Amino acid sequence: MNKIFGLLMMLSFLVIPISCVEDKSDLKQRKPKKEEDLNYLTTLRTVKIRSTPDMEGEVLEIIGDQTILQYLNDSTTFTTEIDLDGKKYDRSWYYVRSEKNNTGWIYGAFVQFLTTEEKEKISLLWSDQSKIVSKNSKTYSSPPKINQELFERYQSQLALIPKNDPDYFEKAFQIFENNIKPSKNVQADFTFLHYLNVQNKVMNEVVSRFNVSQFQFLYAEIKNYGRADIRTHTQLINFDKRGITLGVENKKVVFQVHLDKILRSYLTKLSQPMNDFLIQKEMETNWRKALAPQVNPSIKEMIKHFSFWDKFIVSHPFFPEINLAKQYRLNWFDQIMQLLPFKLNQNLEEEAFKNFERLAEAAISNKENLTKIKVQLQQNNYKVNLQLKEECDLVRQNLQ
Repeated sequence: MNKIFGLLMMLSFLVIPISCVEDKSDLKQRKPKKEEDLNYLTTLRTVKIRSTPDMEGEVLEIIGDQTILQYLNDSTTFTTEIDLDGKKYDRSWYYVRSEKNNTGWIYGAFVQFLTTEEKEKISLLWSDQSKIVSKNSKTYSSPPKINQELFERYQSQLALIPKNDPDYFEKAFQIFENNIKPSKNVQADFTFLHYLNVQNKVMNEVVSRFNVSQFQFLYAEIKNYGRADIRTHTQLINFDKRGITLGVENKKVVFQVHLDKILRSYLTKLSQPMNDFLIQKEMETNWRKALAPQVNPSIKEMIKHFSFWDKFIVSHPFFPEINLAKQYRLNWFDQIMQLLPFKLNQNLEEEAFKNFERLAEAAISNKENLTKIKVQLQQNNYKVNLQLKEECDLVRQNLQ
C-alpha cells in the first residue's frame, strides 16, 4: 500500500448525483453492521466524508485516493443509486474516521476493506502517524532553519531539467526525494514551494505552444466532474506527465498547474502545518467552484473557516505563507460582517447577534476585543453605533 497516510486533496468536484434512490425513513433507524475483522478501508478515488449518509449531506472532508480510513463498524441498511462517468452504482454508506479525526459517512462504491494482514500493519502505522502529527504541531512556532547548501543544490538540479521535457513531473519529484531526507520538515516545505514556482514557469513554457480553445469541447465534462478523462485524449496525457491539466474559469477551458497530481505525490513528504495549509486552501477553492457565483456559504461555515485560519496563524507565526493565510482569514471575516450585517446605525437581528457570538467564541487572536463588542451590543440594545463600528474596524486592522 503506497502513500498510506497522505491526506490527499483533489481539485476535482467528486460526485454529481444524477439519480438517487434511497429510503429516507431508514436514516434515523439504521442498524449497525459489524465487520470486526475489516475495520480499515482504503479509498479508490477522491471521495467526500459527509455528515449524513446521502449526497446532500454536509461535506466534512475531501479525501484523496489510496488513503486509509478507519471503519467504525457501522453502515446503512439502504443503498443510494448514482450515475457517474457513465456508470451506475448502487451501494451502502460506511461510517468512518479520517486521519484528521473527522467522523462521517462515505459512499461504499469507492472504497474497499483491507485484509486482516494489511489491517494489522495499518494499526501500527496509524498510531505512529498520530505521534508525527503531534511532533510537528509546533513546526513554525519559531523562525525555521534552512540548510541553504542543500536548498541551492536542489535548485541547481531542478534547473537542469528542460521545461519542455515530456517527463518533467516525475524527474522533478525524483530530485525532491533524493535531496529531502528525512522529509516532513521545514526543509521539505521550502523546497516544495520553490518547486511550485518553477512548475508555473513550466506550464507557461509548454502551453504557450498550444491553443487552449481546441479543448473547449471538454468544458461540460470538466465543469461536471472537475476534470477531463485523459485516457481518451493523447495530448492531455502528455500535459499530465508535465504536471499540467485543464480547468474551467469564466466559462472557458484554461490550462492549470495539476495541483491534484502534485499534492498526491508531495503531500506526505511535507510538514503537518504545510499539509493543513494546503488541504484547507484547496478544500475552500474546491468548495467555491462547486457553488454558483450568486450563492454564499452559510455563516456557520464561514465562521468555521475563519476559525481554522485564525488558529493556524496563531499556532504557526513563522509559516512561509503566513501572509496568504492572513489574507484568507481576513476574507472570511469580511464576508461574515457583511452577512450579519454589521453596519452603522443598524440593529442586529437576534440570529445575527447569535452569529456574532459564535464568531467571538471561535476567535483566538482577537477574542477579547470581539467579546467586548458583543457585550457593548447587548448594552446598546443590539444597535451598531459609531464606537462599535470603530472597534470592529480595529479588529479588522489587527487581522491584516
